[in-house]
Amino acid sequence: KKAHVAPRLKVSDCSQITDGAVSVVLVSGKYLDKIGRDKNKTVRLLGYGHTTDYLPLDKKDAPTFSTARKAAEKAFRMANLTPRDLQGADVHDCFSITEIVAYEILGLAEPGKGVELVKSGATTLPQVRQEKSKASFEIPVNAGGGLIGDGHPVGATGVRQVFEAYQQLTEQAGRRQIENAKRFLTFNMGGSLTTSVAMVWSRE
Repeated sequence: KKAHVAPRLKVSDCSQITDGAVSVVLVSGKYLDKIGRDKNKTVRLLGYGHTTDYLPLDKKDAPTFSTARKAAEKAFRMANLTPRDLQGADVHDCFSITEIVAYEILGLAEPGKGVELVKSGATTLPQVRQEKSKASFEIPVNAGGGLIGDGHPVGATGVRQVFEAYQQLTEQAGRRQIENAKRFLTFNMGGSLTTSVAMVWSRE
């Protein structure tokens, strides 16, 4: 029997702190042309949103994480896209419930409907699910295992998500490849959702 670390959260619901390192190089389109880089091996940042907030421990009502939602709204607005225009996502899942909350924050599910989205199979890779989902749209999430499956290197976590977006959009993700992935969302947060960053990426 797995030990509980908090009410309703078992050890298997929690990500493990790990070592890790990753890097990305951000350049302009002009610079890519100048150096003659193959654009089939690059991805483009279409939009991003970054918000901060304080942790309201004095509030007794259920948290709505409106500031985190604003980060997602900024990213979608800049990219001129909606959640249903995405083919995949990598979201911060330090705990299993955090991923479900992220679905609702990002507009992938209506408030209170995050669990239903998971149960529908819409967030699972089709090659793993082996059956059609019951949802009106599908968006594989955390195909690489997320923080729970892949580890949580803290400072490197957000950049690892960007690397996952790069691999998916350039068709280098191997067995976890999302078919026809053209647009991808990364969502990272820290400090109990007091700092949030959402980014929308596309195949160049």
